[in-house]
Amino acid sequence: DEPKPSNLKRTRLGGNNNDHENTRHETTSVY
Repeated sequence: DEPKPSNLKRTRLGGNNNDHENTRHETTSVY
């Protein structure tokens, strides 16, 4: 898979469990 912003944020958070979290609030979760 390409290193999409979503994937990067998902990796930082530590897993696919946060995938839906990133979808709802991408920037809020990480930043």
